[in-house]
Amino acid sequence: MTTFSAVSCTHYPFFVIPGFIPLKSHIENSFIVAAKVDKIEPWNAITSNKPTHSFRYYQDQEPYFIYAGESSKPANHLDYEARMQELSDQLYLKFHKTPAFTWHTHDVMTNDSLPFIGSINAQNPNLLIATGFNKWGMTNGVLAGMILSDIVKGKENRYQDMMRPDRPINLEKIKNFFLDGYQNAVSYTKTKLQKNQPFYQDNVKITYENGTRIGIYRDDNGKLHKVCNVCPHMKCNLIFNYLDHTWDCPCHGSRFDIDGNVIEGPAVYNIKLNAKKDK
Repeated sequence: MTTFSAVSCTHYPFFVIPGFIPLKSHIENSFIVAAKVDKIEPWNAITSNKPTHSFRYYQDQEPYFIYAGESSKPANHLDYEARMQELSDQLYLKFHKTPAFTWHTHDVMTNDSLPFIGSINAQNPNLLIATGFNKWGMTNGVLAGMILSDIVKGKENRYQDMMRPDRPINLEKIKNFFLDGYQNAVSYTKTKLQKNQPFYQDNVKITYENGTRIGIYRDDNGKLHKVCNVCPHMKCNLIFNYLDHTWDCPCHGSRFDIDGNVIEGPAVYNIKLNAKKDK
């Protein structure tokens, strides 16, 4: 009899059960700016204090200085545009440089700082995941490939028990379990109680139509884009992201374009008003 394995490597698993990954982790946003420089210097640095800031050089067609920081849980700073401006201001004040490129990302942070790689639990040994890379995506991505391929082939891997998603609890996990649970509750409550955020401009509005909470964005041509304002994943309300003109979930990081199409999970359903279950 042939045994099959299902491998989910989707940055954040799209399911809640089994595994309960949202209760074992949290999302953290980070912001990055890149400035053109005359030459590459042979050093990089990262701070030891929180919030963490780092810089390094990168050679593309032109040399760049890359500066990253202002990391936080989404619910603590919902205005992404303001966070990016803070980082750009720091780049100029500290290094006398102006960003040529800016971007931001969010990472899945586990409650004991180790990734979840392997069978999701003993009851589902053939369901494999890789997530919670804690901002070490290149390193942990390679490690995930090694562990998952060995499991599928029935081989032992010396890192398998250490990284397994259902590994035993410890004091650090217990402490952060409650912290993550509290933070998720804060994110959920904030979006429920305050529909229209203080940083929203006249082109964004949250309201109700026919009993449905909707988000409205008016583009530069005056066209209205209406979507359901509730994330299909775990029902958090969405926040408008002025950096990318997207609707973002501050609880677990799902993102949708202005017309309601899902562009990043864990949500797998669109938020179009007339097709809530449209994938």
